[in-house]
Amino acid sequence: MALMLAGAVIAQVFNTLGAITGNVFIFLVISFLGNALNFGLNLLGCYVHDLRLQCLEYFGRFYEDGGKPFRPLAAQTKYVDIT
Repeated sequence: MALMLAGAVIAQVFNTLGAITGNVFIFLVISFLGNALNFGLNLLGCYVHDLRLQCLEYFGRFYEDGGKPFRPLAAQTKYVDIT
């Protein structure tokens, strides 16, 4: 519902920007480009949410954890303990 509301607000903003000019041709150009961008963003959002659900469903079934923990800033000293 939040994505739908955000898409409606984006469409309203581009339609208002086009209406400010007062020219019908410029309104159509701005409205078309803005709504095309909005449509593309919504398609990308649909893809990302579907991909997220696929990863959540299938990683739990086929993924086996293991290995060593990730410590990017830990100093590996041999004789001294650093706190």
